Amino acid sequence: MKKYFKLLVSVLLLMGLLIGCSTTTPDDEVVDPDPDTDVETPPVTDVVEDGTYEIVVNGHNGLMTLRVVFDGGVIAAVEIVDHSETGVLSDPALDGIPKKIVEFNSVAVDNVAGATVTSAAIKLAVRNAIEEAGGDVDDFNETLVKPDSESKTLQFEVIVVGAGAAGVSAALKAEELGADVVLLEKTGMIGGALVVSGGNQVVMGSQLQIEAGVSDDTVASMVEDFLNNGAHLNDEEMLTIFAENVGTATDWLNQYVGVEFNMEGGLHKLAEYSYDRELAYLGGGAGFMRSTLEKIEESSITLLLGTKATELKVNDEGHVVGVLAEDTDGNSYDITAK
Repeated sequence: MKKYFKLLVSVLLLMGLLIGCSTTTPDDEVVDPDPDTDVETPPVTDVVEDGTYEIVVNGHNGLMTLRVVFDGGVIAAVEIVDHSETGVLSDPALDGIPKKIVEFNSVAVDNVAGATVTSAAIKLAVRNAIEEAGGDVDDFNETLVKPDSESKTLQFEVIVVGAGAAGVSAALKAEELGADVVLLEKTGMIGGALVVSGGNQVVMGSQLQIEAGVSDDTVASMVEDFLNNGAHLNDEEMLTIFAENVGTATDWLNQYVGVEFNMEGGLHKLAEYSYDRELAYLGGGAGFMRSTLEKIEESSITLLLGTKATELKVNDEGHVVGVLAEDTDGNSYDITAK
């Protein structure tokens, strides 16, 4: 495990100092993002008038328009026509909830972790459509029964808990170095706080900063700026490590992970810096995470969404050797680091 630790430090430090302008707040409730169910579709009902119904409801960030189709007395289609929900964070709800409602002909599907408001809005729209079609919501409210829970024993070289900016970066770096990696995230999607931020980052010493017109910025200047801004209460040793490595880590994010920066917008001019050294991610925090998710899906990383680490496994010498976890279906995991 030690051989990966030092190699991940610069990436983790970079992610820990992200500067974002929060636009929305992710929901805290953890529920099943894509529940595996084992029930038969509820029986067809003839108490709704077949047709297409367009419904407008309030989502998390504004109005959402949905199109609901009834055919043969069942919910045949649920389509998101228009919305302003947060990218990446709400995607599992926007994609998964309509599919589950149609699959089981029921609005009693689980919300998506981290996107409960969006999930609830979609289900409300379908309920409204049922009523508009002359139906009774209770006829489309069959409770879905989940399969019996399982106990799973797994082993990986590297276990990463939490798929925020630091977690996904650590997992991708470890996988790049050849490790067998598992990444646990308690909500229904990667992202953490970054996905709902403006997504601004210090890029001092990177190729991107040079391309944007600043080639004479220095580690000493950055450290001094941060010390002054922090009333000299900063940990100068850690700050220096960060300043020495942030450029390399930025180029790794851009060139290896595929995270794009808003080069057209250019470096931000901020009074607290002696040099222009901050860039925004293209598409903000959501843009960062969308690119990162694509990279994870291409990798060999095992991503366990809706899975919460509940306890650290510690050996007789006091060393952490793994985690215990539980997912939203009630399955338990005993994961050991090799």
